[in-house]
Amino acid sequence: MSYKNFDALRKAIMKKAKEGMQNSVLPVVQKQMKDSIESEVYSVYTPIEYNRREYSNGGLGDMNVMKGYALNEGKTGFDFLVQNEARASGGNGLVAPLIIKGQLWAITNNYILKHTKIPSYEKMLLKNSYGFTPFYEPRDFIGHTKDNLEKTKLAKKLNDYMNK
Repeated sequence: MSYKNFDALRKAIMKKAKEGMQNSVLPVVQKQMKDSIESEVYSVYTPIEYNRREYSNGGLGDMNVMKGYALNEGKTGFDFLVQNEARASGGNGLVAPLIIKGQLWAITNNYILKHTKIPSYEKMLLKNSYGFTPFYEPRDFIGHTKDNLEKTKLAKKLNDYMNK
């Protein structure tokens, strides 16, 4: 394939790179995020009053809510943001900031996420001696995802896509 000028070639390369990020790199990140959610969120806390949606129906571990976006495109490249967009069961807010930063952050920053079933302090005392659950503590699954991604593997995925 030939291009009329360098700018047309650059645009074609950028288009293919964005496709490669969506089609080859994002699935690897989603898999690691799913694993990180299991180890950092699901395995450390069993809800007292509600059933998790987990890996389906828009739950935190549902890969359909882990989205990738190309941002800040310039002549030399772009940023690629991966975001978990799981919403509370009522659809009234993103769950990830609350889980990553914890309940204290949410309270002090007026991050209101309506919960239909939050257990009472007395009910939580039945589960443990300190009256709170890990739900109230930060569980940074995004940081865990980032720390456990192999950058050379991601680069190879993109390189292989670009060379198709």
